[in-house]
Amino acid sequence: LAEMETMVDDVLAYLRGGREGERVEPVSVAALVRTVVSEHLEAGHAVEERGLDSAAEVEGRRVAIKRAITNLVGNALRHGAAPWVEVAAEP
Repeated sequence: LAEMETMVDDVLAYLRGGREGERVEPVSVAALVRTVVSEHLEAGHAVEERGLDSAAEVEGRRVAIKRAITNLVGNALRHGAAPWVEVAAEP
């Protein structure tokens, strides 16, 4: 519910022409992927985690990045077979 509220607030801020909304901060991509995969597994979808590099961190908006990962996994489930997710930190 809090994530949905943040997304709505961000959209409203954007439409008003403002820069408000979710703060940019360090985000662990591996932790978000782990959360998204867990949510899909709980819903009965088969998604495999492979090599989640905990050093993979970015500066970004957590809710927006999680939404992007959720979309990617959802598309893999709809359009692929035996989806898996891997996170690697590279220069």
